[in-house]
Amino acid sequence: MAKINIISGIQLCNNPRVVKEADALTEAGHEVEVFSSILRRGDASLETALSENKGWKLTPVIDNSSQSIGQQLRWFSARSRCRIWNRIYRASGWGNVRQLGYAAPEMLRLCRQRKAALNIVHLEQALWVGNQLLNDGERVAIDLEDWYSEDLSSKDRAFRPGYLLRRWEKRLLREGCYATTTSHVMGSALAKAYNCTAPKVLYNTFPRQERNCLDGKSIDRNDHKTPSITWFSQTVGPDRGLEVLVDALPHIEIPVQIHIRGRCRNGYEEILRSRVGTNSKHKLFFHPCVPHHQLLSRLSEHDIGFAGELSHCRSRDLTITNKIFQYLLAGLVILSSDTAGQQEISNAHPRLLHTFQGNSVQSLASHLNALLRDRDQMALAKQEAVTLAETKFCWEESKHVLLSSVAEGLNC
Repeated sequence: MAKINIISGIQLCNNPRVVKEADALTEAGHEVEVFSSILRRGDASLETALSENKGWKLTPVIDNSSQSIGQQLRWFSARSRCRIWNRIYRASGWGNVRQLGYAAPEMLRLCRQRKAALNIVHLEQALWVGNQLLNDGERVAIDLEDWYSEDLSSKDRAFRPGYLLRRWEKRLLREGCYATTTSHVMGSALAKAYNCTAPKVLYNTFPRQERNCLDGKSIDRNDHKTPSITWFSQTVGPDRGLEVLVDALPHIEIPVQIHIRGRCRNGYEEILRSRVGTNSKHKLFFHPCVPHHQLLSRLSEHDIGFAGELSHCRSRDLTITNKIFQYLLAGLVILSSDTAGQQEISNAHPRLLHTFQGNSVQSLASHLNALLRDRDQMALAKQEAVTLAETKFCWEESKHVLLSSVAEGLNC
């Protein structure tokens, strides 16, 4: 079998798609090396847990968890270069890959040293690495977890070199061995924008066997009579639909609990709590991040999974986030906004996703009230969610797309 490099540059705990890819390719008999970084010192144990005894090699290009002088100097230098290049771009519009991350040239150097039959690139800074490897005549594939040049709000995009991202995306989509992405609507939009073959769709699903590890505990939730809504992300902040959810609460007839999991941006918890008010009949709870192997258990404690993504950028509108598939595997009813990506699932399975008009408090409240009034229908929807998560929307099905794509890429 073949040596394959997976090029990411961020932490595995923030990039479960890379972990699943490395696992699947190793199981298929390939020799796999993943180039990542450990940016937060406290996450070193999570990185170890996600990679140990897997059969593939993890190489953190930047390791801020290490106390060695060499690694700390490397981390300081990487951050300094990033800050300097960001200032240069804001002042002059002159783009550089250092504005997009900390480890691109270092990853390229390692890829050239540890030559592979196939290089699979993920995320923004890896696009540059992939383009350089194409210059070297190497086989390169791209996995577009998001539409990188169309990601973030227009305000945030103004501070990063979008013209470089578009150039790198276009070349990789046209000249790479293959491309994958997260939804059919995303693939169609990319094909139209870059006049290329539509990437294959590799849904952000999870292994059905993860349900075997449910611990049956009730840690988040003590009151099981009051309906419970859950939402999670690595970072909790604005423009993810949470403001619409809490603003809809005064219009919700039945008391509910809202459980939010992740690292809150400074002051954001207070912002949401102030919008709910101290006299509300509804309750708001915040929980810290948990390792991936615990997440499904915590989600399964609840009734409704909230996926309120806003269509403030094309990438967010077109993708299908991993939330949808984790909610299905946890056996939750899903209350989702009407992004094009989420409607892709809703149109195929309308009883699974209850879709409201994004940014509309009235639409969200109407759909949520209808859900809460019919608890029997909610119970049936939860059963159907598990069935589909175990038969159709599971990694065991999705990985066939990956393995066939890699086989094609190795022969290109």
